[in-house]
Formats: sequence, C-alpha cells, structure tokens
Amino acid sequence: LYLHPLHTRLDGDVSLCRDCDALPALLDPRSKSRCPRALADVFVVVSPQCPPDPTREDGSGVWLVRGYDGVEPEVESEAALLGLLEHVVSTFPIDRARIAAVGTSIGGFACLELASRQPGLLCAIVPIAAYYPWNVEQLLDRLTSA
Repeated sequence: LYLHPLHTRLDGDVSLCRDCDALPALLDPRSKSRCPRALADVFVVVSPQCPPDPTREDGSGVWLVRGYDGVEPEVESEAALLGLLEHVVSTFPIDRARIAAVGTSIGGFACLELASRQPGLLCAIVPIAAYYPWNVEQLLDRLTSA
C-alpha cells in the first residue's frame, strides 16, 4: 500500500504518475526511472488517491482526518481504504500476513495512524518524512500495545 503526500494527486500540480518519485511513477513502464525487478514483477502495489478535502482550495486532501491540522478522525476514508485493501486481497493471491504500507509526508502520517487503528493489518510500515501533529508518545503506546 502506497499513500501519497498532500499535494501529489492524479489531477493536481504534481502528478502522482509523472512528476514525482512515488511508487506509481516508478512503476510506469514509460518512466525513465529504474524500477527494481522485484517491485515490478513480484509485489502488488496499491496506490489509492486521497479523497479531496472540501475545506482546501487546492483540491488536495489529508488521509484519515478532516483538515490538515484536524483532530477528528475521518472514518469514511478509513473505511474506503480498508474496503479497497480487502477487495485487492480477496481478488488476488496475496498473503494477508505480508501487507505493508509506505507513505510520504501526510501519507506517512496515514501509515502510522492506520497501523495504530488497525492492529494486525500491516506487517510493516515505512513512514517517510511523516508529518505527525499529535502526541507521539500516545502513538507509540498504541503501536506497541497491540
């Protein structure tokens, strides 16, 4: 599972598939980047687009919360994300014990939150330059108590 940063969208200023070093761009066969064979041939990469936040004028959204500095969980997008994962896992031969999440910036935030909210769902998370505005000690407690 790859969760993109705030300003990276399919239809935004920074295209998820063209203008960045995100997994979708790396996997694009037209890309000039060198994609590791294992990533292209062995892994199933799911990279959903974060739903837009109606409070933002630029059309971007924030994973799993309402607003950039939101404190209210956004349960609809979490349910949609979990539904997407369930669909992919039930459709393709994927080992449920080997599902990992990678996220950049606000996508890293989403990796941390998803792992803490859904214990046992992910075998590993890789939050890259994660933005995390809340209490990190409480997050660590939730991640390590499951």
